[in-house]
Amino acid sequence: MRILFINHKKKQCGVYQYGIRLFNVLKNTIDIEYIYKEIDSLDEYIALNANDYNAIIYNYHNDTMQWLNKDNITSESKNICIPHETKVNFFDIICNLDPNIDEKNNNYSIPRVLYENIHEIIENTIYSSDDNKIFIESYIDKNIPIFGSFGFGFLNKGFHKIVELINDNYDEAIIKFIIPIADFDPNSSITNNEIKNRCLLLNKKEKIKLLISHNFFSNEEILKFLSLNTLNIFLYDYMYNRGISSTIDYALSVKKPFAISDSYMFRHIYSDKICLYKTKIDDCIKNSLDHCKQYLTKYSNLNLINKFRFVITNIIKNNYKFNIENSNSQLLQDCFVSTVSNIKNGFFLEIGSNHPINGNNTYLLEKYHNWKGLMIEYDKKFEPLYKTHRPNSIYQIDDAQNVNYRKIMDNNNFPTNINYLQIDLDVNNCSTLNTLIKLNETIFDKYKFATVTFEHDIYSGDFFDTRQISRKIFEERGYILIFQDVLVFWLNDYRPFEDWYIHPDLIDSNIILKLKTDNSLNINEIKEKLLSI
Repeated sequence: MRILFINHKKKQCGVYQYGIRLFNVLKNTIDIEYIYKEIDSLDEYIALNANDYNAIIYNYHNDTMQWLNKDNITSESKNICIPHETKVNFFDIICNLDPNIDEKNNNYSIPRVLYENIHEIIENTIYSSDDNKIFIESYIDKNIPIFGSFGFGFLNKGFHKIVELINDNYDEAIIKFIIPIADFDPNSSITNNEIKNRCLLLNKKEKIKLLISHNFFSNEEILKFLSLNTLNIFLYDYMYNRGISSTIDYALSVKKPFAISDSYMFRHIYSDKICLYKTKIDDCIKNSLDHCKQYLTKYSNLNLINKFRFVITNIIKNNYKFNIENSNSQLLQDCFVSTVSNIKNGFFLEIGSNHPINGNNTYLLEKYHNWKGLMIEYDKKFEPLYKTHRPNSIYQIDDAQNVNYRKIMDNNNFPTNINYLQIDLDVNNCSTLNTLIKLNETIFDKYKFATVTFEHDIYSGDFFDTRQISRKIFEERGYILIFQDVLVFWLNDYRPFEDWYIHPDLIDSNIILKLKTDNSLNINEIKEKLLSI
């Protein structure tokens, strides 16, 4: 599946930074391709070909995407909104940033976005300026506690309350604040000066050093900054009915002690144990790491990826399947591939394609869902029909054992994750086994297939041990045998002739659980299985 992710362009903005962090996690999804675009106008939006994508995700605030509304949003793809403190009703699905909401009426809650491999990120931090480096690395003394906080400059974020709290409890300390100017706040510079002056007035002890930077720091620099502090503190006002604060995502990621107020914006991780209005500073330091372990698991990148996969799969469910009664295949192979993959714009490698329409396993996928691929066929009589009826795809008239698959696929920019592999050759002359061995040696290291139908024709004889060797090859490559010895009705009896596989890296595990069986299935039993998805 191809999913477009739309963000706006102004970097000094919490909405923008959230979008960057979320996309950088989602892009690691194996079976979904996420494409990132920054859009700041309706013209730029219209210029996108929405039909190229299965769905569009909007990192949305009504101030950052004022140009988008119910009248101009595309109907060619499904639209998924991540709303930032904005109520909207013209999207197909809402992904709520509060991970604890009740899910109903096409509203889903999604995990928070955390950084993983944090030690590697911190060790490899590249500073965007010498000033930022000096600010982060200065006044680091293991014998003097360092208290830090960060965020765009608003008076309700309580920076002055942190200064007052530290002055009340310590005679010697370092306080560091990163308070950059916000792109969408015209009064940001004035507010930042007011915050700074208020903090300076409350910092009354000579040995408490207060450092404030109004520079913009990259996400990696923020993580480095937080990692060097003794305690990170966030004392926002209560602010009922506001969204979830992203500052906590950073604080959780670095696995250093942090403390909070009772703000509504911290409701997703709140506990009296880490609230400075209920618990002393030293006890918050002791409590926070233990309390926050649960969230490192709950908000893991894997859980986030899987939740979006679940949302996307549900929103487009049945969009790209065709009616089983209209199957063009001998035994519902096209329905199997369509149901399991559930996408448009798929790719295939069809070895032994035979007639390009009649009994063909990929014709309907190409005709109705814009799939394309490489077809290999030995019989030259089909060549004119390929030219006429299969315009999206490449064909080669050749012995399947002689084809340079790697060269053709590389030269035509095939994706490394392909949706379907068919091998349907003559098992009795060893071409079936020889071709599979060639694929294993030349392309399986680079190219992976979501679904495979492999014709071993065991009913006609165990030629060259093809069935057993093929199963060993596919198993070693990580494929799961979903339907073994699929039965075809031939000479007044059901006879085993094919194995069907799924690769678990590319297909949802729930589909695998629903389909997998150790029994040999006939066409009616396959139909029943597919209809259960």
